[in-house]
Amino acid sequence: MASLRRMGPIVALMLLFSLFGCSKGVTGIYVHEKNKQEYLELRSDSMFFVHGVGQSLSGKYKVEGEVITLTIDKGPSVQAKIHGPVFTDPDGESWIKGEKPASAASSSNNFDLNPQRQAANESAAASTVRTLNTAEVTYATTYPTAGYADKLAKMGPSANPANCDASSACLIDAALACSAPWCMKYGYRFSIVSASAAAPFADYTVTATPVDSTSGRKNFCANADAIVRLQAGPPLGKPLTTQECAGWAPI
Repeated sequence: MASLRRMGPIVALMLLFSLFGCSKGVTGIYVHEKNKQEYLELRSDSMFFVHGVGQSLSGKYKVEGEVITLTIDKGPSVQAKIHGPVFTDPDGESWIKGEKPASAASSSNNFDLNPQRQAANESAAASTVRTLNTAEVTYATTYPTAGYADKLAKMGPSANPANCDASSACLIDAALACSAPWCMKYGYRFSIVSASAAAPFADYTVTATPVDSTSGRKNFCANADAIVRLQAGPPLGKPLTTQECAGWAPI
């Protein structure tokens, strides 16, 4: 789950309840259906924590019907589904309500770095950048008056699949095409920006950066030349410019 994070004593808790609503009925531990070492903790103070091998995420959540919105600390918001004892994350994977895994660390703030998990996240992130390059070419070809998409949301699914257009081109999934500045998937945050001021947008820059230092060790980017580039280092705080990306080494 790639894709979550972050307030102080009694007054802050009261504020959380007023902002995010009552979390009664959904609090507890949700264990990943496939990877039993990973679990999601929804607390009664509207805070959530993701505990797993190679990842550490926390933040605030609110529930509206079966839709749960998770806002990652210093990061984007993502939406998931919660129905009874089942939490379905933005990637469509299930987390089942139950007991904390016996192998889980005793402290929610201590996570072992897992090179295998980081490598898997990095590989998926690089592949996603390639996918976004392909989607951008398709978008610009299909909507020449729009040029390239300057936001991920423009390439996402439409409410009516029969009516895909330049604002919802149906080229990438909803998790990747969120309306926030960063969209999260595979333990990475993704963003697209353009140096052009208006349509038709003549360029774009994709940035992919780890959600935090435990989920990856490399950052990736690509410009309209479709060359995927990388630079090892900590997570980035803002999307790259065209010039910054061009200075990175190609994969």
